Amino acid sequence: MNQNKHILVLAEWFPHEEDPQLGVFIQKHCEIISRFARVTVVFVNGNDKQKEKIRIREEFKGYRLIRASYRKSWFRPLHLHRYTMAMKKIRKMVGDVDLIHIQVVGRNYLASKFIFKGIPFVITEHWSGYLREGTEPLIGTTYTREAFQNAQAVSTVSAPLATAIEGKFDRKDIQIIPNLIEAADSSTSMKSAALRMIIVADLVDEIKNISGIILALKELEPEENIHVEIIGEGKDRKDLESLSKTISNKHISIHFAGRKTNHEVLKELAVADFMVMNSRTETFSMICAESIMAGTPVIATRCGGPESFVHSGNGILIGVDNPTELLEAIRFMIRNHNAYDKQKMKSEMNEKFGMESITEKLKRFYSSVV
Repeated sequence: MNQNKHILVLAEWFPHEEDPQLGVFIQKHCEIISRFARVTVVFVNGNDKQKEKIRIREEFKGYRLIRASYRKSWFRPLHLHRYTMAMKKIRKMVGDVDLIHIQVVGRNYLASKFIFKGIPFVITEHWSGYLREGTEPLIGTTYTREAFQNAQAVSTVSAPLATAIEGKFDRKDIQIIPNLIEAADSSTSMKSAALRMIIVADLVDEIKNISGIILALKELEPEENIHVEIIGEGKDRKDLESLSKTISNKHISIHFAGRKTNHEVLKELAVADFMVMNSRTETFSMICAESIMAGTPVIATRCGGPESFVHSGNGILIGVDNPTELLEAIRFMIRNHNAYDKQKMKSEMNEKFGMESITEKLKRFYSSVV
């Protein structure tokens, strides 16, 4: 691919000050693309606290990043208006573009259609909503169908997500490009004296089912100390904290750590004994892959994404909404977490999801359209 080609990434999600984990997988894709093309990334989000109606900032980090934020209003139709005004300003800044890469079909597709007119586009989809029955697409069915039908190429991060989009929008040539998975340097990391279980998720219980894990912990009767670290933020945090206080066993402690950056999460995974992911739907489950890359075994639900890489050599797969299987898996991990071959786990994940593998897949994705 010609390195002079200019690719504009319109990211529906991207890490920012209020949520440093949002769309970190998109950020990593952008870092890879910038190795073989000229890249501009655009991300626009609402902000409850800022005084200006629209604020635009530029950063350079191997690629050009244009961030825009608009002041939120109680009158929600103003949000789309301010988003549009921000995008129109950005259009003048961006200049000539050879290809648009839409990361998650949302308002960014409308921007490509009405503001960045006439530029060919490709799509990479991550949104788990397509796996949930009755969930309306982010910009409605009509525009979403149009986006998938008119894209030069489409990729998703997992086969179940590709199958869901094929069924809903009749797009048959979807490529699978997983997320890039990295590991933190754990050479100076120290394990704690207590057994350490980690959960990393948005605290949105209807999707992530963190309450199911806490209820399973109530059934445990450990004789050694277990520390449970819950990393993430969300609307159900207070309810989950209240539920965790109903655990009476003195050997179990639960800490809600709030949001952390991706680098901080990777370091936490490296010192954990095992990780639990109890979601009802996931398109990939980057956190499961990152945990295995760190040499930390996982408990994961068969929820759409983890089935493609979690197996008996790196973890345990359980049914969705299955408290019996979850409890037995936790008991097994408490006894056997040290039996997993950490180096083998890391090598396998690097081969599937490391820099070299994902770079080649992204190059092939672009080669047919640029």
